[in-house]
Amino acid sequence: MINLNTLVNKTSSHISEMMIQASTMGIIDITKRIKEYPNADKEILDLANKLLKLEQNNVEECKKYLQ
Repeated sequence: MINLNTLVNKTSSHISEMMIQASTMGIIDITKRIKEYPNADKEILDLANKLLKLEQNNVEECKKYLQ
């Protein structure tokens, strides 16, 4: 899907928008999973929270390229 979308529009703004959408889906999914398994092993929850922060940071960084 990314290849198809970038064939039409290869601007940094468009690519950034696609990455923000993907990261947002990741944020939603990992947040659901963290809430779904609150009693999971602490190490797993820590890893999930690190991934959540990474995705949130990705969104913030990508916003810089939007026009």
